[in-house]
Amino acid sequence: MTNKYEMLKKYVNEKARLWKDDESIQDIQDLIKQLDKAEPDEEQDGKMLTVDEWNALGYKERMGLKETDRELFDNSMAHKFKEAK
Repeated sequence: MTNKYEMLKKYVNEKARLWKDDESIQDIQDLIKQLDKAEPDEEQDGKMLTVDEWNALGYKERMGLKETDRELFDNSMAHKFKEAK
């Protein structure tokens, strides 16, 4: 799946190249710079385990997770983990 944020950045950068003096494009580019510097929002990706929690699960536990909490299972399979504390 294509990252929608990256697609938006490419689109805005192309428009900025074409319309250099457009103030609204410059405002959007400034917003993108702020978003790039912002801390990732853990809620953005939904439920997540830490890498250690995922590695501690056995095969049957992972398959049970697939049945009981599909979002958590899908995020783990996609290697989307929260930071260990």
